[in-house]
Amino acid sequence: MQVLVRERLWRRQRWMTWRTQLEYLSGTLWWLEGLGTLLSLGVPVALLLTGVPTSIVSPWLFACVFVVAFGVRMWGFKRLMRNQIRWRTAFALRVLRIPVGLSCLWWLLSRRTLSFAVTPKGAADSRLRGRVPGVVTSVLVALAALVGYAVLGLLGLVPWHTDAASTVSSGLWLTVALAVLVHATARIRAEQYATSRRAAHRFTLPVDCRVAGLPARLVDVSVNGAAVRLEPGASLPSGEVTVELPGAVPLTMRVTGHGAGVLKLATRERDWATLRAISLWLFHTPSGCVPGLPAGVPVVAVQGA
Repeated sequence: MQVLVRERLWRRQRWMTWRTQLEYLSGTLWWLEGLGTLLSLGVPVALLLTGVPTSIVSPWLFACVFVVAFGVRMWGFKRLMRNQIRWRTAFALRVLRIPVGLSCLWWLLSRRTLSFAVTPKGAADSRLRGRVPGVVTSVLVALAALVGYAVLGLLGLVPWHTDAASTVSSGLWLTVALAVLVHATARIRAEQYATSRRAAHRFTLPVDCRVAGLPARLVDVSVNGAAVRLEPGASLPSGEVTVELPGAVPLTMRVTGHGAGVLKLATRERDWATLRAISLWLFHTPSGCVPGLPAGVPVVAVQGA
């Protein structure tokens, strides 16, 4: 936004070609895309609340045409992107751009001074789930209320008097938007996108191991921690435990938590011997200790074996 304002990209800049200026302008206006999402939602909301008749066909015919057209549009867009797009991720990012767009608009109106701050990257004792932005939650609640309002309209329990087809035409768009918001909210709160408690990359390697003398299955491992899955019904150990990886010396780790049958482990503070042993096992894996691992190939070269 500062580039947009200080360079005045809406004016013709002689020191830039038309193409370069257009790229700069589109790149800066992209940050306001979240506002476009809200404005596009405002159209069906206004039609629904005012009860303006917008369609004369039957609701079922409109719904069928809507689903087919929407599906063809998504298919065509994916083909244009050479299949290099995942709709679940694209929809989630679209929702996250809403608070970004509002923040950019607020800066354009207020012109307040911003200070740069580096986001902390340190690990923690527990994994923290993402926090849903308040504006996304507000839009989610509002859309849920509007969809319920549309249902009441189909039942004839609202003040306006319009046909069912017009209600369905607006309600379908709001239902799709509500589904996208619910998915994005679940994606933000998902365990797999929680912050990492280990400041190291996790290598997925499902092999058998032992924890505190109990048989377990390794879920993932890093140079300063691991996650294992115990057998059903096994008692969950606590405190410091001995971890036996195949082909490695016994390691001492501490239990940091558990959930969904997975025991979370981390190395002790300044335990250089354990860090050295795990690093050697990851990068210089002894031959024959991991089933299916070719001789001379380290564990770090295998993902999900």
